[in-house]
Amino acid sequence: MTSSCARLAKLVDATDLKSVAASSWRPGSSPGAGTNFNEKSVVTILLRALAPTDSVAELTALLHAAYAALDKLGLNYTAVDHSEDVTRERIASGECYVAMDGAQIVGTILVRRHPTGCFWYDQDFVAGLGQFCVLPAVQRGGIGGRLMELAENRALALGARELALDTSESALHLVQWYSRRGYRPVDSVQWDGKTYRSLILSKTLQI
Repeated sequence: MTSSCARLAKLVDATDLKSVAASSWRPGSSPGAGTNFNEKSVVTILLRALAPTDSVAELTALLHAAYAALDKLGLNYTAVDHSEDVTRERIASGECYVAMDGAQIVGTILVRRHPTGCFWYDQDFVAGLGQFCVLPAVQRGGIGGRLMELAENRALALGARELALDTSESALHLVQWYSRRGYRPVDSVQWDGKTYRSLILSKTLQI
């Protein structure tokens, strides 16, 4: 593990840290502390695979809205302002799932069986996730956790033993959130064109 990974692992520890095609939200799940989540919409949330009839424009706008707070921190994540064509390219690279509140897309996640770009991603037993977000107005209501659970189940069904992702080393609130879900730092990388260094986090999937 690199020194930066070790440093962040200590920070994370110090802060206290089968296959699913569609899944209904369970209202019994606890929302985050201080949530303003609309209870009426909780029971309507459905997770399903992205359909050909779903709007790529709407999905792209959702990503922009969800990543705007990171942009304000000076972190130029691709999803801050990428085009609809980039959204389509990413969808084509894996399995895209969405969280639906009626006819509105309020969350999304992408699972890739064979991610690439760094040593850990290049391992055959590793699947990757990305293009993950929840509409800011309904964050802290458990939708993100449900999307992560779906992604983990899909990765396991596809034969992966690890599910990995990357996020900015300085986005400690995200690092801590993933750590609480069992993700650990395994590497770090400087992606071309990014203003930050990324931490690679990975979770061992339970059969």
